[in-house]
Amino acid sequence: MRIASIKHDMLLPGRELVINKTLTIQQKPALIASITEQEKVIKLWVFQQRPDNPFTDADYAESIERATNRDAILKRASSARNSYAGISAIGIQGFDLPISQSSSGIIGRDPASYMKLQHFIEAGVDFTTIEDISFDEMVLGGYQIQDGTAFPEINTKADIPVSMKISDEAVEVELISWHCSIPGETVEA
Repeated sequence: MRIASIKHDMLLPGRELVINKTLTIQQKPALIASITEQEKVIKLWVFQQRPDNPFTDADYAESIERATNRDAILKRASSARNSYAGISAIGIQGFDLPISQSSSGIIGRDPASYMKLQHFIEAGVDFTTIEDISFDEMVLGGYQIQDGTAFPEINTKADIPVSMKISDEAVEVELISWHCSIPGETVEA
């Protein structure tokens, strides 16, 4: 391991909008943590409880019966992919932020996710609603905003409506507590 690889995994945003809102997505708690901009890349960060294991005892028994378990592996991978919330867009105060790609890691198994968790704790994200979830059950998803999209400039004197498109379902979110952190400046509502 080298310092360059650790630095690459760290979350050191130049700008950040801490959203701090817990929702239920696919019957599991999800914490919408923040939107960050780091090295011209804007990401939405979401902590959520890992979906139930899609690889069942029946799948295991079936894979033993086969000469190859390729089909079972493909089936399990397909099920796992479809189990996570597919956030395709977020809108904040009239700013549309389309998602172009995403990545995720289980906190207890991914050192990079663990380092990002530390950043969010230091940034003031409130984990009270999901604090009892084991690190082996908690997933951190980073949803990259489409290139060329500007970081949202929030009017702190107006309401801050937030909407998200999750899979094919639109979800309206009302922000109750939030703060926007920009180096040298903190605004709270």
